[in-house]
Amino acid sequence: MKKIIILSSIFCLLFQLDGNCCKRKKKRKAAQTTIQSKPITQNLVVSFISFGSGIDYKSIPGFEQLIEGFNLKNGCKMSFTKKNWGREGEVDYCFTANSAECLQQFTDAIKSNYSKNERILIKENGKCKN
Repeated sequence: MKKIIILSSIFCLLFQLDGNCCKRKKKRKAAQTTIQSKPITQNLVVSFISFGSGIDYKSIPGFEQLIEGFNLKNGCKMSFTKKNWGREGEVDYCFTANSAECLQQFTDAIKSNYSKNERILIKENGKCKN
């Protein structure tokens, strides 16, 4: 009877140690993959936000015309994704550009037109909401 208890204890101990070693290796691999994958940051994020009364819907057509006009005038390829995220129509425009110079000029144009609007936030090198 003592032999059975001792053997079963040794058997359990061996499997327990083996299981812990495997778990450690998996954790290390997971840590390496998270280090390699970086969060996606957009070059420019323009957010139409709300303080309880909705976003500034009247500014959106002018804003989109500014984007098209800027691309035609300067020969830039400003592309964007539009992400809706709020209950009152909140939306992010996440921009990327083919050159840093185009992006800076575009950022300056947006700031000159919309810096006084409290419901439009301009974030350089910001993250877009998922």
